[in-house]
Amino acid sequence: MKNGQRLTLLYDAHCVLCRRTVDTLSRLEVGCELIMIPYQEAEISQLPEGLTPEQLQSQLHVIDEQNQVYRGAEAVCRIMSKVRGWRWIAVLYRIPFLRPVADRIYKWIADNRYKLFGRNEDCESGSCQLHLPMDKKEEPESGKR
Repeated sequence: MKNGQRLTLLYDAHCVLCRRTVDTLSRLEVGCELIMIPYQEAEISQLPEGLTPEQLQSQLHVIDEQNQVYRGAEAVCRIMSKVRGWRWIAVLYRIPFLRPVADRIYKWIADNRYKLFGRNEDCESGSCQLHLPMDKKEEPESGKR
């Protein structure tokens, strides 16, 4: 474990923005162990008491090693405080008049995320593959178009 710290990020696997964020985080230097789990796969009984599937679906949640729960913009800032080069975002969130603004912006984006960024489903048509980065797609067979 990096620095003895662990954060668990619970995100919406159907949200294109959430999946892109998780993909980006997986490539960044994070100063702690960061476990990223789609809330759809989370074992509710193993999460801090009081978290419901409805709450998990409504916004990002981050849980630290003491089972402290951070939600929404605060969850994003909690993670950013551990990412080299992005810690300034967490500092801005501590400014009293910016916190409510960030919370409102986050809530609006979360409430409209499928309209704004699209929805990933377990798709049988294969069209979801069009949105994956090239390294996640299967290599096309040579000679076929």
